[in-house]
Amino acid sequence: MVKVLCTMGYSPMIATEFIEYIINRKTKINGIFLLTTSEKDVITLSNRTKEILGLKYKFLRNKIDIIKLEFRDAIRYEDFYEVVEKIIEKADKNTYFNLAGGRKNITIAAYIAACLLGARAYHVIMPDIKSINIEFERLKEDILRGNITDENGKLRKDIESIFFPPLNRFEVIEIPVIPIRLLSILIRETFRENYIHPLLIEDLKRLGYIQIVGNRIHLTNEGKLLHEILEKYIYK
Repeated sequence: MVKVLCTMGYSPMIATEFIEYIINRKTKINGIFLLTTSEKDVITLSNRTKEILGLKYKFLRNKIDIIKLEFRDAIRYEDFYEVVEKIIEKADKNTYFNLAGGRKNITIAAYIAACLLGARAYHVIMPDIKSINIEFERLKEDILRGNITDENGKLRKDIESIFFPPLNRFEVIEIPVIPIRLLSILIRETFRENYIHPLLIEDLKRLGYIQIVGNRIHLTNEGKLLHEILEKYIYK
């Protein structure tokens, strides 16, 4: 059993394609999270995606949640950690991250969360993306208005064809994940032993997580943010 997290943007088909791929691999899904920004159309498209998945796969209807961010993009240092925290509250190491949709900064933050959890991350590639986008734009207004079912209450065939194209029309690739959980536990243990390898000190300082004053090491504000996330979600 796995969970699935998709970063959402203006091409919601990226999420449904990935979920279709997972289902066709005979992998059971026990939870889907659609990560959306505060942009009105992105929120609406995420809600429509939830409805479309429920119409296509009835067993998913009660397993889909939308994680809503309070901003349009991560533009401050603190925003990245807010994204990470919201994800880690829902996801775990058995979550498949689909990072193909949405704004780049949000997908970067989601990848950091995947690394912290030791989860698996993926990207969706569609060689024929231009024709799919043309089809989507033709139907976009209907989708935004919620006009997605036929007279029998079933998912419209034209909408189904772009949200669930044949598997041979797109490719899913796995993205390497660095298991930060293991590295962070190692870092914590070195702190406890009052010894940190000089290369580790150098990297932490270079990345802005620590300051060295005399013989003492102090966490910067950025270091405190990272420490809070690690203490709350990883060191348990």
